Amino acid sequence: MEHHSTAILHYSAPPVVGGVESVIQAHAQVFLQAGYSVTVIAGRGEQAALPVGTGLVQIPEMGTQHPQIVPLSAQLDRGELPTGFDDMTQKLVGMLAPTLSRFDNLIVHNVFTKHFNLPLTAALCRLLDGGQIRHCIAWCHDFTWTSPRSRSKVHPGHPWDLLRGFRETEHAMRSGERVVVTASVGAAVYALGSPFKSPSELVQAADQALYRAKTEGRDRYVFHAI
Repeated sequence: MEHHSTAILHYSAPPVVGGVESVIQAHAQVFLQAGYSVTVIAGRGEQAALPVGTGLVQIPEMGTQHPQIVPLSAQLDRGELPTGFDDMTQKLVGMLAPTLSRFDNLIVHNVFTKHFNLPLTAALCRLLDGGQIRHCIAWCHDFTWTSPRSRSKVHPGHPWDLLRGFRETEHAMRSGERVVVTASVGAAVYALGSPFKSPSELVQAADQALYRAKTEGRDRYVFHAI
């Protein structure tokens, strides 16, 4: 039985220590145990720190601390669009395209919802729009615009709106008809001082937010008000 190839993409990978890196480690192990090939694509990382059998592709410009990314991020955090933003975005497109074309599935951790490397976010969006990524899962652990510590770093307009936007997905039916799929999202965030007394209350609040998103119209996201 032929198994599809999967890549996991993030700013960094083990031995870098972090919550997302731990999840990547666990994901890779599960895929390998199930008999699937898996490759991690990151700006930083070491193959020896990943489960045996995991591939690793390093693209340094994907990292958050790359010397070309740090000054761009500093300007973006202040609400300024750097003159070199498009050049770096296109550079990342050129480096990522041949790599991502090798994989059937791509799992992207946090890049679509965090501000740490916006040229990378923009590059992935361009590749999606160009049909150069076959199947993509956005695995979102955190959202910059909902975090009290980082929401001030998201500003109106491009490229910050990429972190808050939805992407339409077009599917071909057997009849030849093209069907566009969009998303409505409801979410509830647990933080210090939240009124939720149990996980079930948190899930119920997210369900209520999703119901509001669906009733208010397509392509909506609603956060449960605390």
